Amino acid sequence: MNTSLLVKEDLSSYGIIDLKDGLTVETLKSEYPWVLEATIEDATLGLDKNGLVWYNGTWKDGNWGWGTWNDGDFESGTFNGFWGGGNFKGKTLGRVEGGEPGELDWTESKKK
Repeated sequence: MNTSLLVKEDLSSYGIIDLKDGLTVETLKSEYPWVLEATIEDATLGLDKNGLVWYNGTWKDGNWGWGTWNDGDFESGTFNGFWGGGNFKGKTLGRVEGGEPGELDWTESKKK
C-alpha cells in the first residue's frame, strides 16, 4: 500500500488535512495526544521553536494543551499558548502569551 495514502487516511480520521514543518502523526501521538483527542476539522498543523503550531482549521471542542495558534476558528474548549490570530468563540482561557494587546478582540469574537 502507498505510504502517503495511508498517512492521509490516518490524518483525515482526526480532522487533519495537512502536516508541515516535519510534524508527523507519530509525533502527534507521542507529544501532542490532546490534539488527536479533540474534535477538529480541516486542520493544518506544524512545528516551530515553541512546539505545535495551528496554521488553520476549526477547533470544535477539546483542550488546546500548548502551542502557537496562527489562524482559524476556536469554537469550544480551553486554550493555552501563544495567540497569533483567528477567531476565538470559546469561553475558557487558560494561559495565553504573545501578540500585541488588542490582537484578540473578545467582544467581537463573542458576537459570532
